[in-house]
Amino acid sequence: MKSYFFLVRSRLKSRSFLRLISAWHILRLKKLLKLDFNLRNQTNTTSIDLVIPTISKDFDILKTVIDSAKKHVINNIETIYIVSIPDKFLKEFCKKHGYILIDELDVLGYGKNTISYSVNGVDRSGWMFQQLLKLSGDEFVKNKNYLIIDSDTVLLNPHTFIEGNKFVFLQNEEWHEPYFTAFRKLFNYPAVTSLSYTSHMMIFNTSMLKKMKAEIEAKHKKSWDKVYTDTANSTEPSCISDYDTYANWVRCNFPDMVVNRVFYNRSVSRSKFNSLENLELSFDKKYNSISFHNYIK
Repeated sequence: MKSYFFLVRSRLKSRSFLRLISAWHILRLKKLLKLDFNLRNQTNTTSIDLVIPTISKDFDILKTVIDSAKKHVINNIETIYIVSIPDKFLKEFCKKHGYILIDELDVLGYGKNTISYSVNGVDRSGWMFQQLLKLSGDEFVKNKNYLIIDSDTVLLNPHTFIEGNKFVFLQNEEWHEPYFTAFRKLFNYPAVTSLSYTSHMMIFNTSMLKKMKAEIEAKHKKSWDKVYTDTANSTEPSCISDYDTYANWVRCNFPDMVVNRVFYNRSVSRSKFNSLENLELSFDKKYNSISFHNYIK
């Protein structure tokens, strides 16, 4: 950890570095005290839609991901959208469960093949395209608020994402400089937080999202998605964050409408995937969600 903060300090002005250290320690203390860990007594009937962009590698756990959301999201989920390439499996899956299948090629009018983004021979176009899809739910959802949950993330305990007229964003201890650099490039002003909102799930308000995109287009004189993908470069495999971009924009422009909460999540090997009940028994005393990232061995 010392070497990590030494690297960060070499890139930040002293005041920014001290703010980062302070925020990091406060969040760590909140985690130790388990603040807002389990929200079993929360009630909120605000209606939202659920949007899950997915790809074939996550089809085997998709049902459990959705079942966990239906069980543990306190806000009222009205419609569930699956965004992907509409193959036979997904068509039958969505028809059986009453979900709406959205062809990913229809959302923006193009697919990942139109995005040029490769680092050290690794194609990152799909990673970038998934971010654009998450930021485009306002194009097809019927509710004014929609929740994105990554298709490899399972909820274990109750979550609320809207409380009154405020939006709940989850924060973790990560700090990835390119995300903050990209934010400044998009908006010409800095993010106001020093911690990450990259939390594998986020609530989006369609009105705010449209305003954010309009701001990007007004400042850069081209479409928001083109500006977004222009942040890609040949040396940084993680050049921008959809969740950090949106949450920080809301923090900057609507600070009184944001509630920050601690992100209690653990990345778990796909080999440990099990039924929702067994996952809850194994992990719900320490974590509110777990993510089965393919790169975790």
